[in-house]
Amino acid sequence: MQKSYPLDIESIRSLGLDAWRQSYEAPLNGREFQRIYELVAASYMAALPPKSPDSALYWAGVSQYKSINMIAQNLFCHMSLEVLRKRGVRVIIKAREMDASEAQSALSRQRSIDGYGLYKPSAKAFLLEAWRTVRTNWGVSGAWRGLLCGSYRKGAICIVGARVHKELRKYAEETGSEPICLRPFLFVQKMPRLSGAEESSLQDFAERFISGVVSREPAAREFLGEAFRAQLLSACGDVMRAYHNTFRILKKWKPGELLASPIGNLSHRVFASAWRNAGGKVTGFPHGNAPFASAPMGMQSNGSFLVLDKFVGACEGEKFLKSEALLNYKTGLESPETQMSCFRDSLYKPVFEKLQAAPGPKDASPRKVMLIGFPMDYIYYPYLIEYNTMSFLHFELSLIEALKKAGYEVIYKAHPDTMSELGNLYKDRVDRIETGRFESVYQQADCLLFPHLHSSTFGFAMMTNHPIVLMFDENMNWLHKEVRPLLEKRCAFVKAASDDKGRIGFNPEDLSAAIKRSPSVIDHEIIRRFALK
Repeated sequence: MQKSYPLDIESIRSLGLDAWRQSYEAPLNGREFQRIYELVAASYMAALPPKSPDSALYWAGVSQYKSINMIAQNLFCHMSLEVLRKRGVRVIIKAREMDASEAQSALSRQRSIDGYGLYKPSAKAFLLEAWRTVRTNWGVSGAWRGLLCGSYRKGAICIVGARVHKELRKYAEETGSEPICLRPFLFVQKMPRLSGAEESSLQDFAERFISGVVSREPAAREFLGEAFRAQLLSACGDVMRAYHNTFRILKKWKPGELLASPIGNLSHRVFASAWRNAGGKVTGFPHGNAPFASAPMGMQSNGSFLVLDKFVGACEGEKFLKSEALLNYKTGLESPETQMSCFRDSLYKPVFEKLQAAPGPKDASPRKVMLIGFPMDYIYYPYLIEYNTMSFLHFELSLIEALKKAGYEVIYKAHPDTMSELGNLYKDRVDRIETGRFESVYQQADCLLFPHLHSSTFGFAMMTNHPIVLMFDENMNWLHKEVRPLLEKRCAFVKAASDDKGRIGFNPEDLSAAIKRSPSVIDHEIIRRFALK
């Protein structure tokens, strides 16, 4: 390991990409992150009070379920920095070198709790949300007038999220409804104070949670100190107050059905929790075009299902896989009443039919390979070992090198969320960097190379006639037993494996062989089984 350890892409660029790649090894690997995540999750859930509509603390905890991953990640980073400090290794952040202890101090000030600083009521914020309510409901049977005047159509279907999402449009079409868009922040402009009993229960929750983690991982004591405790109390207290006020208003409304998309948004979860407990029903939807992988991530591991009465899958296949995933990967807080449903007509059918009308590559021997880029967002994900920015940066560099040595033209499809972070890092290593929408540019390549399958573009690609090569690491791709054999008939698999230093390896010869074989592996049975029914 080098004497200076970069913690971000800007610092890697300043150190030199080749030098970093040759010496890269993670201070702690992905299996250690998984251990920490499971410890934090168990302590968090054990500290929550019993479920009750009147327990604002319970519903704040459910709404902030994503905090588990945030806390686990920051604790993991703190412990990684401690390893570097003990080795005498300095770190580089934003191209500035510093002691690991200084980086630990900076990390302790970062946001570790979902919702910290989110709720800041003001007259300006109220007017802005009121205007957005008017704009998003323009032409919906006078909905905006009724909302702003305090009246409400009893039992009406409402939306939190974007009306333009195709899932919401499809649901409105199938139910013949004209949903009203609501803005959750309109309901939290007057935040009540917590009662003495609630303040006490919040303090107890913080104490139980922190002591639960520290008792099993003493190295967490420093990170989970007073600064963390203050952040936890502040964020949870704000969410409790937001829940209280939203619940108070909705109790007067006698709410009907709420369509929530995206449900990962904290303000949407708080609103949905209050809506359910005020007597309404909450319906959630999937995201993207990936009904083929029943991985224990996404809606399961981020707690989205905890605030839903009903989940509407894009098709029968997705309904089946999500139901199976919920049976196998539980948080312990699920509601047994959650109903699994799906659209009458598959949301993917018209997409598949359109893509099937487009021919695949003419050349039976692929020469142009499009590498689908990883989101370089510095987030760690539970259950997916080494699914993180640094491991994938190292992995992508190895893939690019192998492709170029084998004589392929390489098109790098940058992830839209982190194009600015990656910048021109690969400029001199690939033939072209493509920043357009995947759906608009995939035909530039003869073969699509996916380093993993946890991408909404993967589902879309599966419905095309393009050859696909999938790098498959058993520790990173959790598949339902019915999916694996069908997936192998649609994609040419290449075995990949992570080591104990956080590096993902593969055999370059296997990659070349898979690319050559990929045009003969285009069987859409998996689409017919899991996307069209």
